Amino acid sequence: MIRATVLQQPPIGGPHSSAIGHLGPGVNTRDAFVAELSTGWQDTHAPVHPGDRPGGFTAPRLAETAFADSRAVTNTPWLKSMEHGALGEARAKAFLMNRFWVLERSVDVHGADFIVQLNSLRVNVLDSKPPRFGVIQVKFVQDGNTNMSVPVRYTQDEAGNPAGEFFLIVCTGRDDDERLFLLSAAEISAMFTRKSDDDRDVYEGRANQILRDSNFEVISQSLGLKRIEAALTRADVRQNKQYLRHLGAGGAPMCFVKS
Repeated sequence: MIRATVLQQPPIGGPHSSAIGHLGPGVNTRDAFVAELSTGWQDTHAPVHPGDRPGGFTAPRLAETAFADSRAVTNTPWLKSMEHGALGEARAKAFLMNRFWVLERSVDVHGADFIVQLNSLRVNVLDSKPPRFGVIQVKFVQDGNTNMSVPVRYTQDEAGNPAGEFFLIVCTGRDDDERLFLLSAAEISAMFTRKSDDDRDVYEGRANQILRDSNFEVISQSLGLKRIEAALTRADVRQNKQYLRHLGAGGAPMCFVKS
């Protein structure tokens, strides 16, 4: 028969409940936490065999496992990926909202991070020349060795020409070392290598191809924003609608993000 070991905590105010609350000078918090678990929790069942105790989940081992797991989580690739994605989107949104209304999907279906519209009330979708929309994809790279890929269909219109309404924003660095780069669809197709198979059709490259070229770096935010604005102003209304349909941008609800 399998017997489970159940840990039971003594009542609050018991003899061991304040061990961590009275740390003396030089006492390591981690060691105190291990001691607290070791003395403040008691096993309600003895091990099935006398030799099981060294290998069992005693309180000190539970504490050691908790600390090891917390260290492992901080170095987990998926956690870093989520953190980098959040950093990149936050920085790009702050940059774009200086001049554009930023539209977001309630559910990100097609992978485009942002759809932007010039933040002007002088034009609306019912005008003879309605506002044009741009598609912005955002990536955060840790260093120049980071691999990057951009779907080809984002960078091209239905005729296979570079989509003037598409831009890639690349963010890197932290704190005082933050940097931001801006690339058009034509620049991506010229720089990266196209790779196609049954499952995907993408442009692939290394981040250092971008980071080492100062022509792509946004030194002046005003000039970077003007570049996107000029591209949307030049865009043909009909072709702009076709491009968005080509991406499937009309298939899911979107909402404005206001400053």
